[in-house]
Amino acid sequence: VAARRTGGREVIGDRRLAELAAAPPDDAWCDRFDDLVDDARAALLRCAGDPGRAGPAAGIAAQLAGQLFLRGRLTEAQQRYQQAADLDPSPTERVALLRRAAGVAATRFAGAEMMRLLRSAADMATSAADRGGAARDLAWASLFITRSPGTMTEVPASDEAAALLVEATTVADGSPVAEAAVAVAAAYGDYPDLTAGRV
Repeated sequence: VAARRTGGREVIGDRRLAELAAAPPDDAWCDRFDDLVDDARAALLRCAGDPGRAGPAAGIAAQLAGQLFLRGRLTEAQQRYQQAADLDPSPTERVALLRRAAGVAATRFAGAEMMRLLRSAADMATSAADRGGAARDLAWASLFITRSPGTMTEVPASDEAAALLVEATTVADGSPVAEAAVAVAAAYGDYPDLTAGRV
């Protein structure tokens, strides 16, 4: 994204964000990030407003999200990952970005938002024929209900964790990532009918 002057301020693109991402996140990094974050937001706004540049805009949003996370600005980091997922034309990348957003939501102890994002990631992964990834998303959602109900504004019904785990087992493709996620979620719950990752 080319740099330009608007109202006396430099609007930067993904090149400067990439340069900052390569630097160690120390105090000097924080100062540099604080100096450019408004320009990065403006560059993203300009790029995202052009339908023909959705891919580059998604890249800027994802880079900005990662650096916002490092800076401790978790709410906006999650929002930018979600924005990147909305913009990215690749289903595979969209799933990955939704998972990152879910991870930030978990870090914020925003359990209900994390559950919603994991469900979206699982549905999209299933549509993209990534059954192993979908099973992992569903198993993680089940695990969080069992292990971290206090992070959720509304505690799910008592049988929802088991239902998610059954769904995960159903869609699983036998891959190690799917089987491991199902096994971990099952280990933390009381599911007498679930053994060795099977219902």
